[in-house]
This record gives sequence, C-alpha cells and structure tokens, in this order.
Amino acid sequence: MTATDIQTLAIQVAGVEWASSIQQTYQLVNLYIAPYGGGAPTTVLQNAVLQYVDQLVMANTTVTILSPTYVEINVTVNVVAFSNYGNTSTENAVTAAIVNLLSLQNTGFAFRVGLGVLYTTVQSVTGVNYATVTALNRQVLCTLTTQLVHLSNYTTINVTALPQPVNAGDSLVLVNPTLGTQTIVAEATAAAGATSISVNSFTASATFPINSTVQDVTALEDAVMLDNEIPIVGTITVNVSGGIVGS
Repeated sequence: MTATDIQTLAIQVAGVEWASSIQQTYQLVNLYIAPYGGGAPTTVLQNAVLQYVDQLVMANTTVTILSPTYVEINVTVNVVAFSNYGNTSTENAVTAAIVNLLSLQNTGFAFRVGLGVLYTTVQSVTGVNYATVTALNRQVLCTLTTQLVHLSNYTTINVTALPQPVNAGDSLVLVNPTLGTQTIVAEATAAAGATSISVNSFTASATFPINSTVQDVTALEDAVMLDNEIPIVGTITVNVSGGIVGS
C-alpha cells in the first residue's frame, strides 16, 4: 500500500475533507488531514482516521496524524468597472469571488493558486470591464533555519525548502513577531526546493531567530503549496475605478 493509498483511505472517513500523506521511511507515513470547515483535526477525528487506516495498512507501518499548515494568500487587483456598475458593489463582488476561489472546498493540499485562474475569476464577475493583478503571493514563503544576529552583515539566508522560486530583484520581508520586520532585496535567483537565498548585502536590523518567517512581497506568479499546506484567504485588496462612485 502506497502513501497515496493511505490518503485515499483517510478521505473516506466522515469529517475529513482533504488528506495528504508523506512517506518518511518504508514503515513511517505522516498523514495530514483537514476537517470540513478547516482548522486542526479534533482528537476524535484523528482517532477515527487512525482506527480506519490502521486496519488496512501493512503490518509494522506507523501512521502519524498531523494538522495542515494553512498558508495565507495575499492578492491585490486593480479593476475597471463598466460605466453603469457601482464601484462599491463591484469591489464587493470581486472580493467575494476571490474568497470563494480560496475556500477550502475549492483548494486542498498542495494546491496551486494560479495567476491565470485568478484573472479568469475576477474577469468573470459581472460589472468588471477589465482587471490587472498586481500582487499574488504567499504570506509565508519559508522560515529561517539559522538565526540572523542583530547588526551582523549577511549575503545569504538559510531557509526551509522553497515551494517556488525567488526571482532576482524580489523584495523579501523578514518577520520577527516580537521585534518587527525588515525588507531586503534578493540579488540572485533561488530555485524551487532551494534551502538558501542569496541576497544583497544587508545588516540585520534585529535578531531574527530560527522559524522567523520570510515573505516575497514582489511575487506575481502562481502561489504554490507544499504537500502539507493548504491556501487560505489572506489580505485581499481590490481597487476599483470607473463605474458609478459610491454605489
């Protein structure tokens, strides 16, 4: 039985909307499950999945149930409304369409939030003449695996495996939850799967410990999820021009 078979079994359990299994070793499988409505699976649901899966997997196979990592997706889009449609109603309709696109029922583990699909979603909204997406990025691209020390100079930052590339010239935001943020600009391209990013020489404005988050705010490309990740709504900004102001 493969890891894919195990996730197929898990989805058959009542209460599980999505499942993703990752083979760690021949006898060890991490099984991520997302309940209907999102959030972390309850102990009751975890036990139900284990009870169902354990009776079907090969002997000596250990399945560990884990919660999904939910990744916020940020979108900024400029919309021009038809002259006979209200600005506010068009803004609300576009926002609702993007939220629906990113709803749990429409995504799942390892989902790719495509730039093309985003354009199609926005353009299909009644009242939209045309639109330009100016930002599509993950709130968390990766996290630090080594700390950056206050006032030390760096040209490379070590991170968890990148789900997608970092392009030359991208602005990266480092976030220390207690000490604030710092923006740096990447000098060199880092490929998907890389565990380090070359950056322009910069001096850390604060100490950024391991697990501090990194966000690529310049990204305007498909937002890619890893096998344990599910996209959710982050900051959605819809700027509307044209149309009827105030309606």
